[in-house]
Amino acid sequence: MLRVTENMLYSQMNRGVMTAQRKAYDAQRIAQTGVRVNKPSDDPVAASRANVIKSGISRLDSMENVSKRALQELTAAESGMGHSLDILSRVQELALSASNGTLSDANRQEIGKEVSYLKDELMSVANTRVLGEYIFSGLKTDTITFQSDGTYNGANGRREVEVAPGIKVFTNYPGDQAFGDSNIIGTSSFDVLQNLFDAIATNDTTAISAELDNLEAIEDQFITARGFLGSQMEAINSADTLRTEIAHSMEIRRVETVDADIVEAYSDLARTQNALQAAVQQATKVINGMRNSIV
Repeated sequence: MLRVTENMLYSQMNRGVMTAQRKAYDAQRIAQTGVRVNKPSDDPVAASRANVIKSGISRLDSMENVSKRALQELTAAESGMGHSLDILSRVQELALSASNGTLSDANRQEIGKEVSYLKDELMSVANTRVLGEYIFSGLKTDTITFQSDGTYNGANGRREVEVAPGIKVFTNYPGDQAFGDSNIIGTSSFDVLQNLFDAIATNDTTAISAELDNLEAIEDQFITARGFLGSQMEAINSADTLRTEIAHSMEIRRVETVDADIVEAYSDLARTQNALQAAVQQATKVINGMRNSIV
């Protein structure tokens, strides 16, 4: 009977020491890492809440990647429209020079050559590719935007993406609206430049003057496209600021949920180490007492 009692007492002391050791180990880990909830069993409610917050942060990270890609496309498109306006400005200068009717044939040929070159350069801008996609092809980004004759190959439409919670932006401006005949004159920019080239070649000053008016309509078309693209870039910048603020707030909540109060952590560490020391001392005292009784 005595042997059974001693075994029970030993088991009870062993459990007490092991429990004290586990608590001291956990307290030491928390004090060293600053993390209170390292696994679900540490605090199931807090762990679940932290996982929800982490999922939210991950979603924000995905939006950031989408935002970066959208900004690349919009920046390239906005820059392209800016270059298009520069091209158009030069064409207008050439058209004015050619409209006075006093140029020599050689001068007209030189102006015509430059107009033809500028038309090709404008076509190159309209067929710009970014990240492997034709940025002015609307919803058909795997297809070249315009054929050499000015035919639009894209699909009219604008791509929309979410770049912050509740904020969406358009990432493109369709080429038919930027360069095509979606304007007040119903003629594409390429046709206007081609008509101007033909008028210069035949020294048709009346036709040249008419194309000067058309060039103003094309200029308005380019300005509208550039303005829209710029507004979407500004929206992305605002969304980036909002997304960063939300992510910072969520990270604070996550830290508050899983991290430990450093003062409390070291206080628990001291308390659990003292408890472990006391448990070991008590166990040692009892064991020594049992040994003495046997002797």
